[in-house]
Amino acid sequence: PTDLWYILSSCAVRVLMDPTVVSPPTVSSGSSFWFEGFLIWTVVGAVWLFYVIFINSRLWGFVVTLVLRKLVPKADVHIGSIAVSILGGKLLFRDVRYITTDFSIRIVDGVIIYRWWKHFTGEQDYSQQDPAPDRDDESQDGFRCTGQSSLDCPLKVALNGFQMHCYNRTSVYDHLESIFNGILNGGYRPADANSCDESVATGSETWRQIVPAVHFHISSGNIAFGNRLVPTALSIHFESGSGLYTTSTASSQLDPFRHVMKMNCKHVKVRLSESEGYSSEKMDAAPRHMGDGFQVAKSDSVKFHYIWDEPGLVPSNSDTSGGNAPPCWSLCIKLGQNTDIMHGPWVRRQRIHLQQFFYPLDYQKAPVTERLLPGMRRRYEAFELDVEATHKMMMSFLFSSLDRVNFLLYVSIDPGSHVHMHLPWVVDDKGYTMTLRADLKHVEATTSLEYRRFAKAEDINMDLKVFYPRQWNQTQEWEWSMTATETTIRFLYIHVPFFQVLLDDWSAGYSPDLLSFIPMTLKLKLTVNSFELLCFVNHFNWLDTEPAVHIEKENAMLAFCGRQLALTTFFPFTEFQPRLQTISCDIQGERVVLRLRVPESRGSYSSIQALIHSNKQHFTTEEVWFQSKLPHRSTSGAIEENEEEEEDDIFFVGNEIPDDATTWRGDTVIEDGWFDCWFAPMVCLQIVYTSHPALLFEDSIQLPAALQREISPQSADGESEWRQEPDHMEVHINVYDSGIRLFGSIAKHFLDFKNNYFGVYQPYHTFSSSELGKRSRGLGSIIRENETKPPYSRNLLSRDDPYCSHPKPEPNYVERQLEVVFSLTGHNNTAQLPMHVGAHGSRRHLPVLKTSSIYLEFRKAIDEGRLIINLSPTRCYMSDPKQSITEQGYLFMSDFQMLGHGFYSDVGPVLVEYGWLIELRMKDIIAEMSTSDARTFVDWLDTFVFHV
Repeated sequence: PTDLWYILSSCAVRVLMDPTVVSPPTVSSGSSFWFEGFLIWTVVGAVWLFYVIFINSRLWGFVVTLVLRKLVPKADVHIGSIAVSILGGKLLFRDVRYITTDFSIRIVDGVIIYRWWKHFTGEQDYSQQDPAPDRDDESQDGFRCTGQSSLDCPLKVALNGFQMHCYNRTSVYDHLESIFNGILNGGYRPADANSCDESVATGSETWRQIVPAVHFHISSGNIAFGNRLVPTALSIHFESGSGLYTTSTASSQLDPFRHVMKMNCKHVKVRLSESEGYSSEKMDAAPRHMGDGFQVAKSDSVKFHYIWDEPGLVPSNSDTSGGNAPPCWSLCIKLGQNTDIMHGPWVRRQRIHLQQFFYPLDYQKAPVTERLLPGMRRRYEAFELDVEATHKMMMSFLFSSLDRVNFLLYVSIDPGSHVHMHLPWVVDDKGYTMTLRADLKHVEATTSLEYRRFAKAEDINMDLKVFYPRQWNQTQEWEWSMTATETTIRFLYIHVPFFQVLLDDWSAGYSPDLLSFIPMTLKLKLTVNSFELLCFVNHFNWLDTEPAVHIEKENAMLAFCGRQLALTTFFPFTEFQPRLQTISCDIQGERVVLRLRVPESRGSYSSIQALIHSNKQHFTTEEVWFQSKLPHRSTSGAIEENEEEEEDDIFFVGNEIPDDATTWRGDTVIEDGWFDCWFAPMVCLQIVYTSHPALLFEDSIQLPAALQREISPQSADGESEWRQEPDHMEVHINVYDSGIRLFGSIAKHFLDFKNNYFGVYQPYHTFSSSELGKRSRGLGSIIRENETKPPYSRNLLSRDDPYCSHPKPEPNYVERQLEVVFSLTGHNNTAQLPMHVGAHGSRRHLPVLKTSSIYLEFRKAIDEGRLIINLSPTRCYMSDPKQSITEQGYLFMSDFQMLGHGFYSDVGPVLVEYGWLIELRMKDIIAEMSTSDARTFVDWLDTFVFHV
């Protein structure tokens, strides 16, 4: 229409300038034909201009809409207006709507440019080009270009206001309806899942030569998923996006070509918004509202690289079992600057709602994928998904307690981190296995508590394998292995209720259901190379939370460090309601070191530093290795030496550990006041927990009395859990060839450690009065309230808050008591007895204490507790251990036992300890020392007590 208007206008101007062109041969003298012609052509031009501007494009849009509705009767197609420029190769359109029963597409306006006048040979490789470089400009057509010919594509598409809304999957729902109706009527036959179209697309080379690449640009795009039947809708919004579609050579010669699509989106936001029209009595409100909804993720730049091979046909002269790679199908996502991802229990619940709606289970046995025969079309065997972080990104886990207090766990990840997921598309005789691998660089985790620092690691590698059987309710097998390097964890007891709130919120809103139960087993393997576990041992659990400094100067700390930590556990969740559930956990540490830090404000700080310096000055590295022999009494009463020598004992002196042990120090550097006081080449920890699982049901669910008694057994007279069989936990620790420096600070730190983590000072206190402090102390008040409540009514948070988004039901079972068995076994232990010695003191060698075996056992039952401590044999050398037995002073004890028996009250729900019996046994005490040796022992004992 634009070109036609140009031709008519030219003719009108020519007529107006030369009226004789259309005038008759003879004209009357009084006529004004020139003026009448001018008026006629002016009116015609005005009408034509009005038609072209306001009516022509709309008329063509109406005509095209009628044609498309005839061609696509099952969809509602509407095009507001269309304008065509043949000379410019442009097609402009506006107000486009395409609505089906499953999805809808709306476009405000757009333009398609095809440069038909330019010849493209197709020799240029468009698949290696970037559709939207960092430095770009926007042309008048809305395309982004670089000023070069790198994106000299024959076809360009620009869209403004692109919206896509997916709200149904009617084909899946019709399939489910046919399945369930067939099962009810007894005539259902599973469809052939391996049937495929064996035809090959023809003319692919022709259109690839005509349109070798398509460059498209979208301004203000939005993609949404959901409808009024789900509580929330997922929307993906981006301000602008530039993309490129082209084809290239496939990975296999059997496939004709490969589709390649690249896209770069700017300012991407992913939100979860409440669905309009959704009504439910149990509305799951979002824990936080951010504008139009809950923001799940945002990023300034996201790049997509999507490739898929066009499957070819299986040749008749080749072996289909191998030799040729299957068609490739993968998606790579690169996250750019300012990437924030927020996840949590609420987001997980909304994801489950959307997944169940768009991908419902058909509860049928998955058919085995048949082998391809010659002449059949090749198929995809797996889908590969890669997510890579090109800049530093932040992940936040938001969860809330029952009183609607929000908590956050922040995790920052450095560039270079990536996640790879392998989703199989074929099923064998047993099922299929999904794998996920992640490599995270420089991970640092903080909390929203007043003390923010929690954990950091230089590198974390995760490998997850999930086996899915063919039957939906058969046992799934999960194998999760994780390896972390140079990891530092700062652990407070307040982190226990912090993560318990996370677990409670994660499991909220669901009731046990046998019909939807899926058995599974989880095998977990965790390996940490070069680790530090920092615990705070301030008196009365006062804590310095000053964030402005790197080191908390006022905090006394205790750190468990080592070269490697390996944890292996197995969770057999294979029964819906097992009578007993046993979970075991094995932990093994290599080159474990115990480090202490005393704050400068403590009165014993200078004395401890002087003591460390004194020990370092008066011990040489040659005395790290020494041999010792056990003395014993002969039948005549004389002291003799053992004929057999003991194995060499490894021990360390000064402020360093042996060279062959770990030397990595993260936050426990010597310059900050840390010193080593205990070392063991091997520590083994085994935990076995046997419980009686109980199910939690909502109050609205009424269970039969017989089933209720079977699930939650109680005594007939309604007594408390004291009469129930208790849960059982066993903790066994084995330590081999350990060495310790007996500072008095060790006893002080372990006493405060017991009170801060297992005693009466579990909630920490600070000098801050901020909101974070109130929130942290709120968790502390929960701990104190739980200590005063009966065991069966202890819960992390109150259940009486009527404003809770997920009020947890009252327990319809009686919580059981816990029976604990703790044992500690030490083999070949050596201890140094440090004391203050002058720089030129007469004593060169300090006392050394050695024991062959240490055994500690504590049993805590419902109504009693038993304690056993056994040391045998034990000897203390007062002088150089390299000297002979007759020349050195020593103190020897063949056996030491301590027996304790505690009594607990079984009257009432509260545990009351009302009595202890203690018995001490010592056998064969032998001593041979001079007065100076005795004075040395007394000096060490005085120094030890002073530091306590």
